[in-house]
Amino acid sequence: MKTSIIIVTYDSQTEIRLCLESLYTHLKNFEFEIIVVDNNSKDSTKKIVKNNFKSVKVIENESNRGFSAANNQGAKLAKGDFLFFLNPDSVLSENVIEKLLKVYNANLNVGIVAPKIIDENHDFVESTGDYPNFFSLTYELFGMYLFLPLSLFGYRHTNIIEDKNIYGWVSGACFLIKKDFFTSLDGFDENFFLYYEDTDLCLRTKNILKKNILITNEVNVMHMGGKSSIDDSYLSKKSSYRSKLYYSRKHIGFFSYLILIPLSYLAIIVKLIALIISRKSKEQIFSQFKVFFNLL
Repeated sequence: MKTSIIIVTYDSQTEIRLCLESLYTHLKNFEFEIIVVDNNSKDSTKKIVKNNFKSVKVIENESNRGFSAANNQGAKLAKGDFLFFLNPDSVLSENVIEKLLKVYNANLNVGIVAPKIIDENHDFVESTGDYPNFFSLTYELFGMYLFLPLSLFGYRHTNIIEDKNIYGWVSGACFLIKKDFFTSLDGFDENFFLYYEDTDLCLRTKNILKKNILITNEVNVMHMGGKSSIDDSYLSKKSSYRSKLYYSRKHIGFFSYLILIPLSYLAIIVKLIALIISRKSKEQIFSQFKVFFNLL
């Protein structure tokens, strides 16, 4: 069975080489293809891929189409039976995909299989949780996870329990799904430009396909920490707020959505005040102002 590895890049020149090198080093005697979808990087990402990894298929977008749309582009071109979505700031160890395929094929009721994600210090990254509700969305909106337990309201699972490997959502940074399943769900919902698209896909896999979401302890993938999402940019901030609102309207209820709109504005103001008090850069403060006036 062939596996298509799909990687979305955006100004990923410092990560993509290491990611691709890890793939070619550890994927041997295994049928696969690699598709890189670039969202109009301004750095040398495309040049690095095309000059050093000739067998990689590169899709060059003329604008940043977002994480969901770019992954869907790659999936449409994919020729594999399985799709392996991977962030460019991830590094694979030996036989990762083969092990995930083995776990997948051994569990008939599984729709998505993900590895345990670790950081550069080999510590577990909280990359799974319960499906969001009004309280967990509010919890994240105001950054309360910085002061209170991550596990509150099921916001994040802080460890992977050996005898309970079926979870709610798993991170879009790295997971495996059958192409037929992905296609039947119409892929990622492109209304999520960035963030919550993985949670939405997992929930639809559970509700529509009646399949489980599984994390296996047998496989680790190192994730360098969300560098590909340009965490501090205006686009990232705006997408984070908008994705919460869209998720609440789609999956929780219109009333929750209506309440979360003023709460989102309040959260933006609180963050803006914090930025001013802590004397952050003018760029960061201006970025927060822009989010306030372009939230909806």
